[in-house]
Amino acid sequence: MKCRSLQRYSKTGLRTRISDVLLTRRGWSLARVAYVASAVTMPAGEMSGLRFQQMGLRENFGSSPVALVTGASSGIGLATARDLSLQGFRVVLAARRAERLHEIASEIGPLAFPVVLDLQNSKDIDSFAASLPEDFRSIDVLINSAGHDLGGIAKFEAGSTKVLAGIIETNVQGLIRLTHVVLQGMLSRRRGHIINIGSDLALRPRAQRSVYGASKAAVHAFSSTLRAELAGSGVRVSEIMPGLTRSEFALTRLHGDQNKADAFFATGGIPLEAEDVARAFVYVLSEPPGVTIEQMVMVSSERP
Repeated sequence: MKCRSLQRYSKTGLRTRISDVLLTRRGWSLARVAYVASAVTMPAGEMSGLRFQQMGLRENFGSSPVALVTGASSGIGLATARDLSLQGFRVVLAARRAERLHEIASEIGPLAFPVVLDLQNSKDIDSFAASLPEDFRSIDVLINSAGHDLGGIAKFEAGSTKVLAGIIETNVQGLIRLTHVVLQGMLSRRRGHIINIGSDLALRPRAQRSVYGASKAAVHAFSSTLRAELAGSGVRVSEIMPGLTRSEFALTRLHGDQNKADAFFATGGIPLEAEDVARAFVYVLSEPPGVTIEQMVMVSSERP
């Protein structure tokens, strides 16, 4: 059946409207829709308290699931890693900043294991699994959150070709390489979920974001095609496409210039928070095996 906007089932509390979600599993009840609506409309942080057995994650992934989260040192990746650990996942924290990863792993505790991983380095990608402890190796969930737009918002002709190529190498090539490595184990177990972070720019191109937008359009096409290829395999593929989100991403994009980053958010309207997007990951993962949320677009309610 087609699920109406979740807004119908909750009069207050919506921070971002999650609508146009198509649910096609027989037997989906309005009671369950209402329950999910109450979950996604909670204030920031409260959904972390919902245990994974309540949301269907135990049924989907067993009692000790493992999630690999790239870009886990900040922003959406960090918020997602924290939420998944609270849901009972063992979390492999992957990013380039070793010191920051170890700080986060200490904060999360024994459910976290840090791995230094540079998605522009194919050797890192091919060898990372060998560094994992035995109980972190069977990856049930891959969260492809790492990405960058180094160089800021600028016209294409003004950019360095080396920097622009690096955006594609990380956001597209690295994502594809890592997915290929992790997918093999998922297929052998006939169980897994790959969630890629896209962007609303893949659907709504804007000036001065040509290469970053192109990278997210590639992620969009890759996600949709891979989902179709894996239909019936037990491995699901989803894409979450957030709009403007407050995180360190903008600071990196603008070469660490905090004043420019603050000005960027000040002129862009009220952004999403990383925790908003993290809650969407938990929601997508909690759907029963017969349901795939193929795409979810999230924008601030303040955005026209």
